[in-house]
Amino acid sequence: MNNSSWTKLNKGNYDWLYHSKEIFDFNLFEKFVAENGFVSVRKGRGTCTLKWFLENGRDVPFKAYPRQRMAVEKILGGKLPEPYLADHDYYFKLPHGECVYISQPYTSKEEAEPLVMKFAKQQGVKAVVYDGVYSWYYPNCEDICVIVISLPNRDVKMYNTSKSTPEKEKGV
Repeated sequence: MNNSSWTKLNKGNYDWLYHSKEIFDFNLFEKFVAENGFVSVRKGRGTCTLKWFLENGRDVPFKAYPRQRMAVEKILGGKLPEPYLADHDYYFKLPHGECVYISQPYTSKEEAEPLVMKFAKQQGVKAVVYDGVYSWYYPNCEDICVIVISLPNRDVKMYNTSKSTPEKEKGV
């Protein structure tokens, strides 16, 4: 998968995954995908504001919209304020095109949460930061957190490695 294409999510097909398949929690991941209704995945970050991407599931064609490009460059580019917070990150797309952004950086929830919440408020999006028990990328790692960024009206169901019921969101 390259950074600008979508890959259809098919249970058991993880060719798109850049990670050690020995550590990855496939059951937790598949539950997350199924319960939220995601149909495709895309690696990396877009070249537009995060909110635009969450709404449209695609980048702004900057050649057609040079004014939009200038605006994007002025407001953090819609990227997380600290580059290290965007690690092991993917967009997940719903059937109607709306997306959710997930990042699983090697930092604690306590360190990431204030920065992510400030960013979410500035961008007009919803953010929730979970600790490592919610990570399918590196399950139960104490040095990782899970950042979920979505549109304000979107509820994302997250599961941890010890519970089978979804966690209620408490985001911005």
